[in-house]
Amino acid sequence: MSENIPTDKEKASKLANMLEGLDFPADKPKIMSYLNQKQSAESDNDIIQKLQNNLTDNVQYANVYEIEKQAGLVAQEK
Repeated sequence: MSENIPTDKEKASKLANMLEGLDFPADKPKIMSYLNQKQSAESDNDIIQKLQNNLTDNVQYANVYEIEKQAGLVAQEK
């Protein structure tokens, strides 16, 4: 059985809060647009930069976990 291990628990949790309300599936442009519209005091520029650098164009992400994994905030332990 594999377990999801946060590589940065605080940022993974913050990203989940930042993406609350986003309709899935979502691609990179939809995710980035959502975050730009929702920018608040809770927004974390480091997380936004990680998403910008690590999300793949033309990929539909099914949930927050897939986004966190792609951004390097969660690792899967086997």
